[in-house]
Amino acid sequence: MTEETHESDEPTKEELYEKAQELDVEGRSTMDKAELAEAVEEAEEADDTEEAEAVESASTENVTDTGWKILSRAEEEEAQHERRRQADAEVEGAAKAAKTTPF
Repeated sequence: MTEETHESDEPTKEELYEKAQELDVEGRSTMDKAELAEAVEEAEEADDTEEAEAVESASTENVTDTGWKILSRAEEEEAQHERRRQADAEVEGAAKAAKTTPF
């Protein structure tokens, strides 16, 4: 009783075809193994990109029910820098005012 096993890390054509079905790759039935591998890789990358864009969009465009906007990390860092600039300007203005105000 001989049973053929798949010991390679590389997926079989059948495995690639099944993955192509899951990813709804068009033209998969006429592709050879190399074409299936490339099409699956491209479809997975596109799927990952769409998912990342959806997460980014949701995190920067959504407003919670309390009315607060959810900021991306970059937006939050920029807001922190702006608050620091404003605080520094206020301190500088107060220092100038103290120097010019006679006692």
